[in-house]
Amino acid sequence: LRAGSVSVRAQAGRRPRGEAAVATSSMAGDLSGSFGLGFDFGTSGARINVVDADSLEVVHEGACAYSEQTAAIWVSAMKELLSGVPSATRGKVARIAVSGTSASSLILDARTGTPTRGPRMYDFSVPPPALAAIGKFAPEGHTVRSSTSALAKLVDWHLSAPLAPHEVLAHQADFLAGQLTRPAG
Repeated sequence: LRAGSVSVRAQAGRRPRGEAAVATSSMAGDLSGSFGLGFDFGTSGARINVVDADSLEVVHEGACAYSEQTAAIWVSAMKELLSGVPSATRGKVARIAVSGTSASSLILDARTGTPTRGPRMYDFSVPPPALAAIGKFAPEGHTVRSSTSALAKLVDWHLSAPLAPHEVLAHQADFLAGQLTRPAG
């Protein structure tokens, strides 16, 4: 990411579109006076929205673009987007959600949360040996038999170089949420 790649636009009074606004409202519970923050990591960039839990108005939004898919770029984008949120707004955030591209995953060291094998994106298609291994156990037509499924990626990683006992699969959104919750250091 290059400095200045975040475009932050605060727009008071704008409401989220579609069903997400309805779902947020019904699940808000006792969050009066607080905000919800959402990240969306896509194929060409990341977005952030902060929504007032009472009015469902977007109080802050931002975006940044990237051209590569690496864990370091994702983390850098998240930090850059968070740094663009005014501190008074950050102080009112009570809930955070992270979304990523479907079936995009990587292998982490479970002890540290550090990636040990780089991301395989939603469109990464595994070779036939991984699918053959899955086909021995999964029924015909099951989603895990797709050449782009997270399980297919995991099996292929293992066939390429056996997974160590401390290595675990993480979806893109889970990895990024973990970056927000793990101790600094």
